[in-house]
Amino acid sequence: TSISSDLAEKSSNIQTPVTQQTDSHTDIPSQDDIRAQIEEDPHHTPPAMLEYAESIGGKMESAMESPQAAEELFSELTHCVLDSAGKTSVSIQALCLSDAEELKDMYPQNFNEKYSDLSEKASDEVKKLLGAVKDLE
Repeated sequence: TSISSDLAEKSSNIQTPVTQQTDSHTDIPSQDDIRAQIEEDPHHTPPAMLEYAESIGGKMESAMESPQAAEELFSELTHCVLDSAGKTSVSIQALCLSDAEELKDMYPQNFNEKYSDLSEKASDEVKKLLGAVKDLE
């Protein structure tokens, strides 16, 4: 299962506003929103992160059925990982990179090269966090 799916299972009807809008893409919770939620409740996963994971998890299910949906999602995940404005948390970026890797595994002919490029461009912090998460699995 993906990290998104695991986080989505923890989420149940959480309604949390998010602030970073990305065209037709899912709203990406800002780093500031996540920090504020952690300060409010440091013992649980921030609701904005759970909501985002749930949304991406649903799109991953669609991507399993449709190469076109997978292309659209990969584009969204790329935008998330390469956030040039620096507003996306490293945790969310690692989640996006992990899901992009899953798409690569589902459709290697479509995404091997794109994933390799994305992984290379991801920040060292994102790659380090993703590696640590994988070590725990």
